[in-house]
Amino acid sequence: MILSPPILLAGTSVAFIVVYNNVHYSAFQRKIDDNTLKGKAMQQSEIKKTDVSPKGARWKNSAVVVTTMAAAFCVGAALPASAEDAPGSAIHGFMDLSLKTDYITPRGLLVHDDGEALQVVNGLVVGITPDVSVVVGTWNDVNLNNQHDPNVEAWNEFDWFIGANWNVGNWALGLQYVEFISPPHNFTTEKNAELTVAYNDGTPGGTFAWKPYAKWFYAISGDSTVVLGKRGGTYDVELGLVPTWNVGDFIVTFPSWVTVGPDEYWGGDNGNVGVASLGVNVKYPLGIPQRFGKWYVDAGVQYYHLVNDSLVDVQTLTVGKSSGDRNLVLGSIGIGFGF
Repeated sequence: MILSPPILLAGTSVAFIVVYNNVHYSAFQRKIDDNTLKGKAMQQSEIKKTDVSPKGARWKNSAVVVTTMAAAFCVGAALPASAEDAPGSAIHGFMDLSLKTDYITPRGLLVHDDGEALQVVNGLVVGITPDVSVVVGTWNDVNLNNQHDPNVEAWNEFDWFIGANWNVGNWALGLQYVEFISPPHNFTTEKNAELTVAYNDGTPGGTFAWKPYAKWFYAISGDSTVVLGKRGGTYDVELGLVPTWNVGDFIVTFPSWVTVGPDEYWGGDNGNVGVASLGVNVKYPLGIPQRFGKWYVDAGVQYYHLVNDSLVDVQTLTVGKSSGDRNLVLGSIGIGFGF
């Protein structure tokens, strides 16, 4: 699955990592400015084979998503911003809804490529101390275009995760357990653990930071998270940067990473490098009163170069291609909030 980076909530001094993500990478920021969101949770998950069947209500579903985003944007423009923050709380929450052109995992697995993947991540964060927090949440993938399972319709994947985070100065350490579950029973539940170390080199009032991180992903049991690889008892390592540039009210990030590990993780004798990825994401905070949470909209593009041949070959199974593509591009738009 993503995520893809963490959601970091405004108004709290506890920084936490949602290393789950779906969209691709993980990042860290120690404190959040009261008026903007400084990060995004990107779910990370892997899936095996997607059920392909006649198209469903494609345009109707898309219209609902776009209308929801437009309505939230209009509300943000119409309502005046709150002058005061809500009282401090040890409990925070987050939600991110993204509409994507395809479903590609951070590890380079193309799950479905028929367009219109609706992905939602949400959860709660409990601050145990100013530097220690616990996070629990879920992630869902809905194949709006080309899945019509008789039991679960377009619901393609459900994941749940629980983890703990510890901040030491500019460093953050995150440990997480996550299960990848297939509602249409396309694969056996995949049980995994992730350990993330991230560094925030940003300075108060600064406009740019590199934000490097490293993530160790261990597949405990279940089917292979890249389909052709070893089933459990293997791992890969994600090495990345989330360069972050604050331009007025806009937050521009350039998520970039490469995955490495034993060749058994991907299957075959195809080397120790999985995927290299580079992207850009632009986020804009909405002017909704803070008592309703910190809302934002965003849009991005992510490029994937599949270094490992197994990631190319497996596309004959996941999306039915006669020959796989080594270079993939994913587009997305989204809306979310934190409180």
